[in-house]
Amino acid sequence: MRNILWEIVLIFFLCTCTEEKPRPVNITGLTFDTISVDTTSVLIPDDSISPKCSLSISLQIARGKDAKKINQAILSADILMPGYVDTDTKHLSPQQYVDSFVCHYINDYMRDYAPLYLDDKENATSYDDVYNVSTTTQSTHEGFICYIANITHYGGGTHETQQTLVRNISIRTGKVLTLDSVFNHGYEQKLHAELTKALCKKFKVSNIAQLAEENILVDGKIYAPDNFILFKHKIQFIYNPDEIAPHDIGEIKIDVSRKALKGLIQNNI
Repeated sequence: MRNILWEIVLIFFLCTCTEEKPRPVNITGLTFDTISVDTTSVLIPDDSISPKCSLSISLQIARGKDAKKINQAILSADILMPGYVDTDTKHLSPQQYVDSFVCHYINDYMRDYAPLYLDDKENATSYDDVYNVSTTTQSTHEGFICYIANITHYGGGTHETQQTLVRNISIRTGKVLTLDSVFNHGYEQKLHAELTKALCKKFKVSNIAQLAEENILVDGKIYAPDNFILFKHKIQFIYNPDEIAPHDIGEIKIDVSRKALKGLIQNNI
């Protein structure tokens, strides 16, 4: 019975809090609008110190020609936290996808956090949950859409987590590019060498050993991240906080020129 009541409340909340804001962005012949959700749910009603779950989502979606395949790429790209939509995205509209995510996220929060909080009410604020997603769409290279999500999440702990997700989408195919679809076979060693050189330059050291000595590089290893942005004359690689460096260094962006990567990049990119 309690689950049924929660579903009724969530349906009402979705009807009142989810809307599409007409803020179109024109990019390579496509128009992008924004589906927005901004809501807060109290964990225990009528409890004056009850923790809360706050969601703020701004998800850009395509309109017009080729929109369907672009939107399918966006919905399949794990922009929103995976695991909260249990239906094949091919059968959902973007609005249905966002509604389903919000419903499942809040329902799971209520189920998982309520018993923990009731056993530990003196630490009420540690059971707050904040999840913010803001997306932008850019045209950084001809024939491709660069979809960027800035995500902030706090679910207890000493600090919130911040994350940037980048998805480069081919307008022609509607597919999300990966490192293997951008670079020719056998690219790893040369790319890693260029990333190492660029990272050393950024932090003004001579070699990778000095990066470790200065406590800039965790485990003394550099790899090509999945987050990258295609530009006409360069590729920008983005490491999220805590990914290769200590938390206090924050996000790291490094640029590698296409000239330095000559012979590694596939001809159609």
